[in-house]
Amino acid sequence: MANAPTPRPLSVHDRPRLGEFLVAAGCITPAQLQLALREQSSWGGRLGQNLVDHGFINERTLAAAIARQLSLRFVDLDATPPQDDVVRMLPVWIAERYGVVGAALSTDGGQILVACVDPTINDAMREVRRVTGLAPVACVATASQIDRVVRRSYYGETDPDPSPDPQLHVTRRRIAREEAEEHPDGGARIAGLERRLDRLLDLVQDRRR
Repeated sequence: MANAPTPRPLSVHDRPRLGEFLVAAGCITPAQLQLALREQSSWGGRLGQNLVDHGFINERTLAAAIARQLSLRFVDLDATPPQDDVVRMLPVWIAERYGVVGAALSTDGGQILVACVDPTINDAMREVRRVTGLAPVACVATASQIDRVVRRSYYGETDPDPSPDPQLHVTRRRIAREEAEEHPDGGARIAGLERRLDRLLDLVQDRRR
C-alpha cells in the first residue's frame, strides 16, 4: 500500500446521491431507481443493496460505482486476499457491525487501508483509528467479499460459500452464542433477540417472494 493521504471524512451533507450517480453512469434506469427508492422508503436498508436484490445491478458494478462516486479506490479482496494479521488488527465486532476489514498497511506502518461496504460511515473510521492507532484510508469492496474475509480470518472457514445475504450472516449468531456462554444471565435475552430476528427474516423472505 502506498502512502496515500487520509481522505477527509464525508458528512451526511456532502454525501453524493448514489441513485442519481448510477443513473447518470448508465448502471441503472430511472424506473429501476424509483422502484428501489420506494422499497427503501417502505422497508429501509441500503439503496445499493435493494438494487442488487432486484437484480438491477451486480455487487461488483455497484462497489466500483461507489468508489468512482467518492473518488476512492476499489479493491478486489478475492484477487488479493488481505493477510490475517492485518484483518485481525480490527476486532470482529467492528468488522461485522460496520462491514469493514483491514486490507493492507502502508509501507511506513502509519496507515491502514480499510475495505468498506459503505465508506461514508464515519463512526467506522473513528473506531478503526481508536483500536489500531493508525490513520485509516477507506476503499470500497463488495459486501460478499468482505463477508468471506470475515469468515476466513475470524472464524477459520477455509473456503466459505457465498452468503445469500452478507449483512445478516450466521457469524452474528455465533457471537451471540459465545456471549451467552460467557454470560449465562444474558442467555435468555439473547435467545429472545434471536427469535425476533428469525421472525423478521421470515417476513423479509415472504416480502421478496
